[in-house]
Amino acid sequence: MSDVPKLAATASPFGGWRDSLAQNMSFLLSFVILAGLTLLYIGLFHGQLNAYPGTFEWTSVVNTAVPTVLVAVGQTIVVITRGIDLSVGGVIDVSNALAATHMKDNLARLGPAVERELREAEVRRQRRQSPVRQSP
Repeated sequence: MSDVPKLAATASPFGGWRDSLAQNMSFLLSFVILAGLTLLYIGLFHGQLNAYPGTFEWTSVVNTAVPTVLVAVGQTIVVITRGIDLSVGGVIDVSNALAATHMKDNLARLGPAVERELREAEVRRQRRQSPVRQSP
C-alpha cells in the first residue's frame, strides 16, 4: 500500500450547480444582454409606431446584424488563439463590396469595386506611413 493519503472528494451540497453556473457565466451574461436588447428594441419600436415588430422587421434586423456577428465571432477566435490581428476593417470593406455586387447579380461591377478598395487601402497605408505635419 501507498503511504500517500487520499484526499476525500468533497461533494457540493448543491449538486454542483454553482460550479456549472460559474463555468457558464459568460454564456448566461451574453444571453441576458441579448434578451435585454431584444426587449429594448421591442419597446422602442412599439413606442415609435404603436405596433409590435412583425416578420419583416425581425428579418431585416437579422439580415443586418448577422454579417457583423460573424466577423465579431471570427475575430474573437483569432484573438483567443493568440493570433492577434485586429485589422478586419479591410476585410469587411471587401466583403461588403462583394455582397453588394452579388445582390445585383452583376459580376461586371466586382472588378472595379475590388480595385477601388485596393486603391483606398493603399492611400490609407501611405497616410499611416507619412510623417505628421504640424500646422504653423
